[in-house]
Amino acid sequence: MVTAGTDRRIPLNVVVTDKSGKPVAGLQQQDFTALDDKFVT
Repeated sequence: MVTAGTDRRIPLNVVVTDKSGKPVAGLQQQDFTALDDKFVT
């Protein structure tokens, strides 16, 4: 839920690993969902 005046962008650097601990390559921004207090942002 975004209301007027609350839109903000926070850069996040993430590393996704598989069960073996190896990095997963090729993920894009659209592969993730950011949550703020359990609400989709």
